[in-house]
Amino acid sequence: MGVQALRRAGEVTRRGYVIFDPVIGERTLGGDEFSRAFTGVALELLPGSAFKRKRERARLDISDLIRFTPDVARGLVQALVLSVLLEGATLLGPYYMQLTRDEAIGKGDRDLLFGLTGGFAILWTFNTLMSLLRAFVLQYVANTLTFSIKAGCSTI
Repeated sequence: MGVQALRRAGEVTRRGYVIFDPVIGERTLGGDEFSRAFTGVALELLPGSAFKRKRERARLDISDLIRFTPDVARGLVQALVLSVLLEGATLLGPYYMQLTRDEAIGKGDRDLLFGLTGGFAILWTFNTLMSLLRAFVLQYVANTLTFSIKAGCSTI
C-alpha cells in the first residue's frame, strides 16, 4: 500500500495501527505494513481550551463579483453625456418643425426653408452618430462588466 493520499491515523491497538483511509475507510495495518507506508511525517492537531465550534456561512455580495474599474466608470459617464445630448437633440426636433411650418412655409421664405432643411439634416446626422457612439460605448461597458464578473467568479 503506497500512501498517495492523506490518511488520518486513529489509534494504536494490540492488533496494529488503525488508520482512516478516505478511499477504503477504516483499516487496521500491521506494524510492518504501517512502517512501509509511513512517510515519517505526522501532524497531530488538538483543539485548545478557547476552541469553539462555529458554523459560518460564506456571504457572497454582488460587489464580490463586479469590479467597477476606471474603464467602466468612464464608459458610464460617456454614455450618460451622450444620452443627455441625444435627449437635447430630440427636443429640438419639434421646434424645427414649428419654425418650418410657421415661418418658412407660412410666409413663403425659401431661403429660410433651405436653411432649416440643412440644419435639420445636420441635427439628424448628429443624432444618428451620437446614437451609434452611445451603442458602442454601452457595448464596451457591457463587455468590460462581463469580463469583470467572470474574473470575480474565478477568484471566489
